[in-house]
Amino acid sequence: MQLEGFSPNEVTFLCVVKACGGMGAIRQGEEIHCEVERRGFLEHNTMLGTALVDMYAKSGAMSRAREVFEELSACDIVLWNVLISGYVQHGYAEEALKCYKHLKSLGFIANGRTFACLLKACGSMGAVEEGAAMHEEILQRSLVEKDVLLGAALVDMYVTFGALTRAERVFEELPIRDLSCWNVLMVAFCRFGHDIKVINCLELMRFEGIIPDEVSLSCGLRAYGGLGKHEKGEELHSELVRTGRLEKDDVLVTALIEMYVKCGAVSKAQQVLCELSIKDVVSWNALISGYCQEGLGKDALVCFEHMKRAHIPPNSATFACVLKACGILEAVEIGMRIHSELVKAGLLERVDPLGNALLDMYGKCGDFPMIQRLFDQLPVRDVFSWTSLISGYSQHRHAQEAIKIYQMMKHNGFFPDAITFSCVLHACGTIGDFKKGKEIHEEILQTSALKEDSTLFVTLLDMYVKCGMFHFAQEVFDQLPLRDIITWNVLLAGYCEHGLVDGALECFERMNCEGVTPDVASFACILKACSIAGACMKGEEIHAEMERGGLLTNSGILGSAVVDMYAKCGALSKAQEVFDNLLEHDVVSWTALVGGYAQIGRYHHVFHLLSQMRRDGIEPNTVTTLVALSACSYSCLEYEGQTLFESMSKAGMILTFEHHTCMVDLFGRMGNLWKAVSVIKRMPSSDHLPMWFSLMGSCQKWGSIELARVAFEHAVCLDNKSAALYVFMSKIYASAGMEKEAKEIGAMMEAA
Repeated sequence: MQLEGFSPNEVTFLCVVKACGGMGAIRQGEEIHCEVERRGFLEHNTMLGTALVDMYAKSGAMSRAREVFEELSACDIVLWNVLISGYVQHGYAEEALKCYKHLKSLGFIANGRTFACLLKACGSMGAVEEGAAMHEEILQRSLVEKDVLLGAALVDMYVTFGALTRAERVFEELPIRDLSCWNVLMVAFCRFGHDIKVINCLELMRFEGIIPDEVSLSCGLRAYGGLGKHEKGEELHSELVRTGRLEKDDVLVTALIEMYVKCGAVSKAQQVLCELSIKDVVSWNALISGYCQEGLGKDALVCFEHMKRAHIPPNSATFACVLKACGILEAVEIGMRIHSELVKAGLLERVDPLGNALLDMYGKCGDFPMIQRLFDQLPVRDVFSWTSLISGYSQHRHAQEAIKIYQMMKHNGFFPDAITFSCVLHACGTIGDFKKGKEIHEEILQTSALKEDSTLFVTLLDMYVKCGMFHFAQEVFDQLPLRDIITWNVLLAGYCEHGLVDGALECFERMNCEGVTPDVASFACILKACSIAGACMKGEEIHAEMERGGLLTNSGILGSAVVDMYAKCGALSKAQEVFDNLLEHDVVSWTALVGGYAQIGRYHHVFHLLSQMRRDGIEPNTVTTLVALSACSYSCLEYEGQTLFESMSKAGMILTFEHHTCMVDLFGRMGNLWKAVSVIKRMPSSDHLPMWFSLMGSCQKWGSIELARVAFEHAVCLDNKSAALYVFMSKIYASAGMEKEAKEIGAMMEAA
């Protein structure tokens, strides 16, 4: 234009500045800015000044945007809105709220656009009081009726605060509910796991004449997946195919594939991909990601290989999913190959999320030297980086280290998210650190955005249960907005693990009264409670309930649990009857029956069952063999016990401290103390107190005082505070008439 001799006017510059803002072309925009200033257009043209502020704000150059704003002689609410919007867009929420206070002090009146931006700022800052005050002003001025976007902004703010109930109430009170309002609420319900409410929203919005878009429909598909409603999901799938929307939208393809994978219909998920006319990297990623989300790491890696064979080049999102699959499988070697591939392609220098994905993968595989090295090399660390580090240590039972890193994360100015809190709570539960867990609970309560995160509160419940603090666990449980089968099972399993049978039985009754149908895990827990208490009649009732529901036909786990319950209650005829009626016998059901016969002293029958078990092609596991070795020990069957122990060793079976202790006890009972010592010498580590107690007992029986003293000295090295240990050794000396030595042991105990 200028080359042909035409001089641009203010309108021309306005259009060009807007174009630079839209393209993010800040350098060209600065050149235009200089030209505009040179010509003096900014002195009287507010629209051009506003466009310049908008251009800098969109590019993230907020200090430059503020400079231009301050230099303009004329100012209106539109200009203020542009500045506030820029601050909010680029994460300067506090500056946005300062602008609001300033414009009010200058007499400007905020409009719907101003409040829409400010509500977002309040949400991101957790500024609950300021947000509520703005909400009040919006209602007083009836602004929602004039600006429909305000409704969505209000709902979104309360969702961000974590006040989902309040968000729902605001939504219901809106005079006009457009698609954006519905979508904000549905996305929130999806995020917090309220799948039934998502479906209700989808049906109600259609009833009100609102046509759902890809956001609403993808929420619906994810909700059907969460609820396992395969048929409903398939109906929606047919609708998408009929209307031709599926081919046009990657978001819907991803949600559809995820829905089928969640419902366990993997073949349908694969079919969705096969039927697409264009199978691009996004659709392949959807299937790989779906497998990963459901923990199907092997399927994800197979899918990745198919993708490569189809000559579809993977992108950074593909690699992130594949690394996640390696983490699920703890396949560190495959993960290392992918790592090398990323280094060669130079992707780690350009894509930050891949560094985090590698961190997460090595953490799940327990490769701590590598995870620490990667973390130290990260150019930029974010919450996900810290969380991956915490998760890796927590998952592999390095709980103290996980808690220490959590403290470092906060010290470095990073605020934990829901996943971080879940990981560190898991660490607290692992080591029973109730005090630290309660501190973290307080932090969560102060973070309004997390107050309604049901997944996080299940982890919190689990932490209190693992620490044995059932009063606090019950409080958390009672406050849960949605008590589903998972939360009931956490509480039920906790009561069982801590031997609180009455609590478990009461919990099971309450669960039934509230209309929650027990699943396999619930029945397995309550059967365990019955076996601990010897409550055979209650166990029979539960057995009958399971029979009526046809659960024993479909679940080998429950069949084994029923056998175990009857066996532990001493009802061997019932245990045998249930065992005989099982469609399949696995190692667990065999072990339950073997344990039952061992418990009542029918040791020869134990060995008969072991032989029968092997004839049926089932190899005993460590638990079965431990039961059998205990039987050998109690019945003084030295040859059988030694033969079994040696066969286990030759077969490469993992021999635990308990297995070795059984053999020490068996040889000790038979008076073969040198064989007992030989077993101990062959162990990789002899740091097991019960084993030394067992040897001391045998030494007392057979009068081997010198060996008893050796066993005592080893035991003292493991626990020099054990009063029982000193008392036992003192008795051994006393029974041998060695009063002086007995008194010396008493003096040692006092000194310890």
